[in-house]
Amino acid sequence: HIENFMRHQNFTLDFGPNVTFISGKNGSGKSATLQAIQCCLGVRAAQMGRGNSLGKFIRRGCNSALVVVTIANEGSDAYNPETYGNAVTVERRIDKRGSGNFVIRDSEGKKVGHSKWELSRLLDHLNLMVSNPCVVTTQDIARTFLSGDTNDATRFKLFMAATMLDQVKENLSGTHHTVSKMKEILVLKEKELNKTLADFKLAKKRLDHARQVAKQEELRGHCENVVAWSRVVELEMKLFAIEEKLTKSAPEFIRDTQKKLESAEAELASKQASKDSRYAAVQNS
Repeated sequence: HIENFMRHQNFTLDFGPNVTFISGKNGSGKSATLQAIQCCLGVRAAQMGRGNSLGKFIRRGCNSALVVVTIANEGSDAYNPETYGNAVTVERRIDKRGSGNFVIRDSEGKKVGHSKWELSRLLDHLNLMVSNPCVVTTQDIARTFLSGDTNDATRFKLFMAATMLDQVKENLSGTHHTVSKMKEILVLKEKELNKTLADFKLAKKRLDHARQVAKQEELRGHCENVVAWSRVVELEMKLFAIEEKLTKSAPEFIRDTQKKLESAEAELASKQASKDSRYAAVQNS
């Protein structure tokens, strides 16, 4: 289905099961139909001879164009049939700025994806090489290839595109560039790693020193406890000796003191009696 794409304002075409021939007068939109399919399936504008902007495909006087392509997804080579079902529909809307958004729907019309990456996976799986000039040969490509004025360089360029060697070359170039960037990143990461290792060694050295200090502090505290408790034990032993000495000497001291007290009391009583007798004698005389 095509809307506002080049000459087509609102056009729907159902393809046959095997081969479909499209005929018509010059300028009726036969090539536009083919380019609409390419555009919808992700081919760049430059590959279709339309410069660098998809906006040139929009019908004159319109602000956007819409192309919808439904692809059969059946048989043993179906792409994720449990997700998409027996048909996959790709929609692409193009605005005047040349940007185009993808929408990928399943057989029930439900939106499943929207990325160029998912579309590329779908096309690769179904082996639909819509950008290959041998698969889609436009009038310009056929004219260039068959023209007697075409030089070998142009034919070789067409050969490279048809065999997809240009894509391989581009991929290799991109890979070399990526590898070069990765090597630069690797050098930077190695420097960062060496700095990190140095910081780690310094931190480990400080940690070991801190652990030794903590161990010495713990040992010092233990020694202080041992010294303090040894002093307590020593004082307890002295106290025990004093208590034992008191336990042994106290009864004897009490007996001696009791005897001295009794002797003193007896002596006092004797002197009191002598005093009383003398006093009585003085009064009688």
